[in-house]
Amino acid sequence: MAEITNAYIEARREGIAWLNSAKREYNTGVAILAKSGYKTIVSSKLAKLGEKPHTREKLEYEIRQMIKVWYHPDDPRFEDVDLADDALPGNDGRSETVPEETAAAIVTIAEKELARETDEQPAYPPVIAKIIYDFRDCYNERSRLHRLLAEQGESNTAAVCSQRKDIVTRIASLSNRMTLLAAIKQQYEQNKELPTDEQLDELYKKVDAAEEKPEKEDEQTDISSLSVEELKKAKSNAKSKITKAKNMLLYSSESKPKDGKENPLPDCPKRVRYEKKVADQEALVEKIEYRLAELQ
Repeated sequence: MAEITNAYIEARREGIAWLNSAKREYNTGVAILAKSGYKTIVSSKLAKLGEKPHTREKLEYEIRQMIKVWYHPDDPRFEDVDLADDALPGNDGRSETVPEETAAAIVTIAEKELARETDEQPAYPPVIAKIIYDFRDCYNERSRLHRLLAEQGESNTAAVCSQRKDIVTRIASLSNRMTLLAAIKQQYEQNKELPTDEQLDELYKKVDAAEEKPEKEDEQTDISSLSVEELKKAKSNAKSKITKAKNMLLYSSESKPKDGKENPLPDCPKRVRYEKKVADQEALVEKIEYRLAELQ
């Protein structure tokens, strides 16, 4: 454990105030992180890169870690703080992010339910089981996106910046959805209350509406201006979409269940959309491979 300095105590207090502020000014946050002495290389890098969607997310994460890293409940210099409820989007007592420990526990429950034998009594009513499985899918997809975000590197080309912005937006959307799902599960665990129609509408009507929106045709993607590295990333993204779409067709879920049990999508418009997505992405992969062959 590092020596706890007065500068760290002050920075910790300022970090708490920064998280609870409505603005969270980027440069102020970087200065607080630097003052704390926690991960000085990271704070220097954040200062150098400036404010971008991915650097802001990284800054907020590191300030939360800084506040917790050397905290000791018996030290009177520390203020206790519950970081489960940040001020943005509202200091309303509702957790804006699901703690990692809670998320991992829900995923474990989902895995156990998926591994359950068909003749075993289910642990949850069908609607709650659906909530838990949905949470697991969101968690796994968000983890994949975090890895993908890290792979983007520090390039600031238009293509990479656009990709980075899209990834950050999707991560935020998944986090918000996980918050709603976790709240419904907690409601059931504490009071045995099933979700209301309003709660289910908030979760699933938005998803259904989003699926109805036509996606930008991937075969129209302009790859002529992409570098070799960007082409490789685009190919990796396309292959990931193919895997998810094929999983949806075969398992009715974007991730393969642990037990491998098939649950194919029935013949319906949704199945047609996913079949088209597979074909489009496979065509895109082929185009990228030809382009890579030309450049290498």
